[in-house]
Amino acid sequence: MRRPAALLCVCFCAGLIGVFAAMGGEWLWVRVGLPGLGGWALQPMPAVDGFCARLLWGGVWGLLFFIGVGSERRRKQWIRKGLLFSLVPALLQLLLLFPQMGHDSLAAGVLRPMLLLLLNLLWGATVGVMTRVFWGRG
Repeated sequence: MRRPAALLCVCFCAGLIGVFAAMGGEWLWVRVGLPGLGGWALQPMPAVDGFCARLLWGGVWGLLFFIGVGSERRRKQWIRKGLLFSLVPALLQLLLLFPQMGHDSLAAGVLRPMLLLLLNLLWGATVGVMTRVFWGRG
């Protein structure tokens, strides 16, 4: 069945749900107290504007995930594609975004990049699973 616009909407919604999964992982990480070991303060939940920005970017990256699953012959291994695709925003954050914001995330130790990578992998796995669940076998 050829419904690329519907799959595009599914990818966007899966990106939004992936943000909730990543924020849940971040909340758990903070509750355990692991950011204190890395020497930086991390708030358990962002303010409303930070939450909306995360949702927006999660949806945008979900739309870009459509590139990997848009054609009918590429609609397999959804979770693997989500995991691989989640490395792109993680690397962009580590190498481009954080240094421009004044955070030297690579010099802050191993814990901060590891947290960022794990949260992005959680987002990617959720996007892959939810896209597959919403799309079905069609």
